[in-house]
Amino acid sequence: MARPVKKSSEQWKQEIMDAAQTLFVSNGYDETSVGDIMIAAKGAKGTFYQFFETKDQLLDALVERWASVYEKAVIDILGAKDTSFITKFTNMMMTIGQMSNKTLGMEAFFRPSNGIMIYKLTKRMTTIITPYLAEVLKTGIDEGLFTLDNPHFYASFIINGALGALSTGGNGPSQSIQQNLNFLPTIIANILRIDVDKLFDASIGGVSKC
Repeated sequence: MARPVKKSSEQWKQEIMDAAQTLFVSNGYDETSVGDIMIAAKGAKGTFYQFFETKDQLLDALVERWASVYEKAVIDILGAKDTSFITKFTNMMMTIGQMSNKTLGMEAFFRPSNGIMIYKLTKRMTTIITPYLAEVLKTGIDEGLFTLDNPHFYASFIINGALGALSTGGNGPSQSIQQNLNFLPTIIANILRIDVDKLFDASIGGVSKC
C-alpha cells in the first residue's frame, strides 16, 4: 500500500488559498468558514492556523496573489516597444477584464456578500495598476490625442470606475455587470474628452463599444 504523499508547508499554504478562493467565489466570503476551507483543502482545521491567524489575513494573501498576477500581465503589455496608446490601452483593459472573468468569475465574485473582498481588491488594484495606466495615458498625451494635467489622478479614477461598475452591477440582475462594462468605453472616452474610436482598437477584439 502506497504511503500518502507528505506535503510541504508551501504546498499546504497554496492549497488552502486555492480552496478558499473557490469557496469565496462560489459561496461568498461571509458564508465561508475556516472549517469549510479546510474540508475543501482536505486538512485539519489546526493546519489553517499554521499559516494564517484569521480568515481576513488569508483574504489579504489572496488579494496580493491576484494583484501580482494582474501586475505581471500589465507589465508584459507595456513592455512591447513602439506600441501606440490605443493598442496599449485596449490590451490593458481587455486583459484585466479577461483575467477577472477567468480568475474570479465576474458574476459570482461581484455580489453583496463579497463586499469586503471587493473593497480590498479595489484598493489594492488601484494602488498597483494606477502607475502603469498613468504611463499609458502619458503616451496618449505625447501622441496629441488628449491633454491631462494629472495622468495619475485620471488613471486612478478610471480603475476605480471600472471596478465600481463591476461592483454596482453585482447588486443588480445577472446581465447588469456586462451592461456596465459595455458602457465603460464611452464613459472613459468622455472623461478623457476623446472619441471612443480613438480609445479602443476594435480589431484587437474583446472590447465592446457603445
